[in-house]
Amino acid sequence: MLGRSPADMAQAARWVVSSGGGMAAFRGGELLGSVRLPIAGIVSERSVPEVAEEVGIFRRALATLGFTHSLPIMALGVLTLPVSPELKLTDLGLVDVTRGVIVPLIVED
Repeated sequence: MLGRSPADMAQAARWVVSSGGGMAAFRGGELLGSVRLPIAGIVSERSVPEVAEEVGIFRRALATLGFTHSLPIMALGVLTLPVSPELKLTDLGLVDVTRGVIVPLIVED
């Protein structure tokens, strides 16, 4: 899910849940691009050309939202994988994988 506001993120989350899995990008309440992945939330039953078309649209949507990465789909795909280095989002919160600690989301002086 990708968006630049809490409302867009909520819409993206609802889209992913209602689709049975996948990726979605919203801006201003508008769906910019999505990839439906209903099998375990990571696989599609559709043909490669069909999925490739959705992936292309989704990649362009990511770029319009300012998400620049040489492999944007891979970057999003491993964001929640808590065994790869750096910061990861998990069900426990934001984890600094290198140090093995939960990172507080609110920084106090």
